[in-house]
Amino acid sequence: MIEAFGVLLPEGEYLPLLLDVEPRLVIPGKEGNYFSGEQVTTWEIDQFWGLRCR
Repeated sequence: MIEAFGVLLPEGEYLPLLLDVEPRLVIPGKEGNYFSGEQVTTWEIDQFWGLRCR
């Protein structure tokens, strides 16, 4: 795999990882939604706009 796709990448150091990703359906504003969970935890809510900072 690395040899096959390595020619497509610019020269540099890479750390190949084997990940097991399982997609799931998330409803906006509900539990598990990045924008109402992790993003708010990371950036907090802007006091003026009521939106995330940054």
